Amino acid sequence: MPGWILDVLVLATLATLAAALTAGLQADPRPSLRVTLAYGGGLILVFVLLVHWRGGTQLFDRCVSGAMIAGFGLPWVIGTDVWGRWLAEAVGLL
Repeated sequence: MPGWILDVLVLATLATLAAALTAGLQADPRPSLRVTLAYGGGLILVFVLLVHWRGGTQLFDRCVSGAMIAGFGLPWVIGTDVWGRWLAEAVGLL
């Protein structure tokens, strides 16, 4: 598999993980603090591992940061959490 395809898949996965956390934060009732912290901590761990694993190139590091921002910000900006809701339900955030 070419490297750029893997990069695109990794960035899409990271953005979806962040969108799931946003969906959990937008839910009513919100998930417990323990579940939210565990999922958020796991997301940060994935972020750090990705930067370490594929890092070194400034472009990829910026793209990873952009994917995190898109995953967190887009659901708030567009007013819907449909993108991450299915994953949030699957991991117990909803």
